Amino acid sequence: MASSSNTTLSPRPSPPNEQISSRTLHPIYQALDTHNYVKALKLTSGAVGCDWDIVRALRVHALERCGKKREALLLLWELLVKNVVLEDDEKDGANANDTSRRTWSELYSRIESLSDATDMVNDSSLGCDVRLLDAVQRLDRRAYAPIALPKGVDGGAGGAGAGAAASNSNAANNGNKGSSSKSSGKKGSKGKNTKSKKGGASNSSAATAAAKNYYQPITDETVLQTLVVTLKMEGMYDTMSEMYSQAMDALSSTTAKMNKEATEEYKEILEEGVCVHFKAVCDCSLVTPSNNNGNEGGLDDNAQERLRVRLPKLQTLLKLTKYYERMQTSSLQLAKLTAQPLHFQWTAISSLWYKESLSGLVDCLDEVQSLLAKSDAKNNEGMAQLQSYILEMMGHTNLDEIATQSNKFKQKMALLPRLAETLSSRMVLQSNNTISENDWDVYLETLLVQDKKQEAMEALLKIQGTSMNSGGNGIDGDGTNKDNVLPQIDDEDTIANHVGSILPYTQRKKLERLAQLSLELGMHKEAEGYYRELLGAFPDQWTYWMGLIDACVRDKTDSPINEEGWKRCHSLAQETLSKVESNQKYALRGPHLMMVELASLQLLHVNHSSEGAATTKEELVISLRNEIYNYGNKFGPIASCCFADVRSYLQTLVREASSSSSSSSGMTIDMNNVSGDIVHVLQWAKELWTNNYQSSLATADGSASKGGDNNISPDEFRERRKKIRTFIFAVQVVYGIASEIDAPLSLEVLKKYAPSISEMVTEWRTSLSFLPGVAPKDGGQKEVLPGDEIILLTTQYLQFQSTCTPSDDDSPTAMSFLLPAAALLEEAMDHSPYNPHLKIAAIGIYSTLHAADRALTIYQDMGVKQIQLDSCSYLI
Repeated sequence: MASSSNTTLSPRPSPPNEQISSRTLHPIYQALDTHNYVKALKLTSGAVGCDWDIVRALRVHALERCGKKREALLLLWELLVKNVVLEDDEKDGANANDTSRRTWSELYSRIESLSDATDMVNDSSLGCDVRLLDAVQRLDRRAYAPIALPKGVDGGAGGAGAGAAASNSNAANNGNKGSSSKSSGKKGSKGKNTKSKKGGASNSSAATAAAKNYYQPITDETVLQTLVVTLKMEGMYDTMSEMYSQAMDALSSTTAKMNKEATEEYKEILEEGVCVHFKAVCDCSLVTPSNNNGNEGGLDDNAQERLRVRLPKLQTLLKLTKYYERMQTSSLQLAKLTAQPLHFQWTAISSLWYKESLSGLVDCLDEVQSLLAKSDAKNNEGMAQLQSYILEMMGHTNLDEIATQSNKFKQKMALLPRLAETLSSRMVLQSNNTISENDWDVYLETLLVQDKKQEAMEALLKIQGTSMNSGGNGIDGDGTNKDNVLPQIDDEDTIANHVGSILPYTQRKKLERLAQLSLELGMHKEAEGYYRELLGAFPDQWTYWMGLIDACVRDKTDSPINEEGWKRCHSLAQETLSKVESNQKYALRGPHLMMVELASLQLLHVNHSSEGAATTKEELVISLRNEIYNYGNKFGPIASCCFADVRSYLQTLVREASSSSSSSSGMTIDMNNVSGDIVHVLQWAKELWTNNYQSSLATADGSASKGGDNNISPDEFRERRKKIRTFIFAVQVVYGIASEIDAPLSLEVLKKYAPSISEMVTEWRTSLSFLPGVAPKDGGQKEVLPGDEIILLTTQYLQFQSTCTPSDDDSPTAMSFLLPAAALLEEAMDHSPYNPHLKIAAIGIYSTLHAADRALTIYQDMGVKQIQLDSCSYLI
């Protein structure tokens, strides 16, 4: 990158006219379209126009596709860096090579990683100034460890380490190599190869001119998109961001002289630049250091280690801030250029993201400065090395400049939300067009970021949202549906005439945000009214019931619960069950679960210090127990998630009942001392699974042995399915209670109240043949069989027994329980091959048995891929 002092810029090499451009470029595109990259390399070397930017960009793509990555990146370096002059180069007094390496750190590091001694000798005239490091030095540099370089090397150890500190941490990760050359960048270049700068002309001698001429950064949209194709495949998003940033800076000073065609191209570059910067943000993963706060005022070595582990986070935050700043600048230039509401929205959103990134960066800088202040860099070589890394990252020469820049960041943080509010207000307060939901959301977010909750409330009240259903079935009281008709999208015509979203704000979302803001502002009565209105239209929405509890029951800080508010919630739940549920086709889980929640709240907040508290607590335990019974009896047969709904309440019941029992009768040491309330629940669960045990019924009428009766009515099939769901729910209740009891007693609870292993297996096998009309319909690639849950519960029982095996010689070993569990899972996977839960359970069993081969085979059969690896790779 050359200095702009006394330098005359030449036009970028480009085709002189459309005829020559078409004659030269058409064969190259044809070769690329047919994946004949060798021919493309021949066409782009030594022919007419080989010095044009577009031809060299196509050659970069062909080299990368041929596997010659280093040659492609070196040619890319010549295009983007060599003999390129920026406007601020004259102000920059740093060495040109150091400036280039710092600006294009990702590209430089990638070339450096692909270079060896032979390459350095052959390419000594490229001006890239690559430094050779062995593998250990590269690892040390990525870990911010000191690197010993010869004294004659420019920059010393600090320069080598700092060069890596500024490089992209993901630069070594390649992108998608399967992309075709027919991507959007090259496709766009085929259609726009005549749109290169008209003032440009080809150089008479490429080799001579390249050594003498200086150019501005690449600004041709076709060339930029062509280079993006290669950079995307290499995963070099930082280089893409820098390339578009320099193009925008070069064009921004000439907007007044642009014609209509140039202005349109500038707009497209800005829009693509926003997308490129956003992709760079997504590729920049934030590293959170371990929270090592021990010995905060201790030795320098501790401070040095804490500082070293924070450097990756600092590096990432610096990059994120850079990308967000570029997004905000590009969006702002777009808004000035087009005055479109969508671009104002982009600017507002990017400003908020920029502010959030600055906030994290300022916090990290404060931590770093605090650690530096606790150590003596003059007498500690390691700390001096880290300090050098930090200064190189920040582009400073002393620590005082970091504090100054941190203060500037704080000033920006105060200005950015105001800018976002100003821009977004133009869309919602000063617009004559229809205001979309996205426009309102952006404006409200700008207010909330500034903690202007009252202003946000007032803005929400002004929104005219679409009308909301006033009944649970979506029909108003007079039998008519009064929902506003949403705007109709007339395919391409609507998209062409309306940039951005056209969906209006809904009344439901408006009430949700009003209720939440009212709670945050302490306006509990208003919040209660909003939640009541929402529940009138959506009585089965559990989050609204919890919001109502927050508004009514937990509205006072001086007492655990508000008794009057509790009664209002209880009354509304009963009213909903009596009036609304009677008009529904299906039972409403929300109000029924609300009754259980209210009983649990009373039990948790009973006053233990008052007289008669024990009696009151016993009554509340019974009340909670009865509500759990009601809920389980109603939804156990029809909802497979019934146990998940009541599990937390069962835990509360067992904990509170156990504490009451232990306080009066001492420590629980055997089944005789288990609380009577717990025993009552266990007996209820045992009665449930006993009454819904279908194996005996199937054996009695011969259905199971005959392979099922296909002439059974649909009502009978539904009844059988309800029974198996109830059976599973009851077993889950017993298991859930056993998990809350001390280990010596939990096994006794399972043996006394849960079905035996043989009964569970028999019930599962019965479900395979006793439900012939249900199982095939439920089975499939994305479904499970109704009885699969029984096998999972059975294997859990066997695994638990293996952990409770005594150590004496006469007792069965853990292997005697784990092997049957593995056999059952194998049989279940044979009947239900697409159930991932069975496979995950089998992997756990085989891992315990140290059968790694079988566990790996099952894991591979699951077909885990892409984002699933984040949550499933730990299994194996």
